[in-house]
Amino acid sequence: MTWRKWPFLGVLLLAGGLPAAAAAHGDHAEVTPPTAISQPKPSWPEGSDQGREVRVTLFLTVDQEGRVSDAKLASATELPSGSG
Repeated sequence: MTWRKWPFLGVLLLAGGLPAAAAAHGDHAEVTPPTAISQPKPSWPEGSDQGREVRVTLFLTVDQEGRVSDAKLASATELPSGSG
C-alpha cells in the first residue's frame, strides 16, 4: 500500500517547483517609472506672480497601463488675494 504514496509525493514536489521556474524566466509585470510632462511657463512677467493664488483645472489622459499620455490646461483662474 505504501508504494502508491510515492508517485503522489513526486507530483507535489514537481508542482511546487513550477512557480519558481516560471518567475525565473521573466514571467512578471514590468514596472515603469512615471514620466514628467513639461508645460510652458505662463505669460506673466517673471516677478509679478509672487504671492498669487491660482486655481488650475487639468484634463489628463491616462492609458491602460496607468501612465499619463496627455495633459491639457482647462482653466487657470486667479483668486482674489486673501481668499482660501
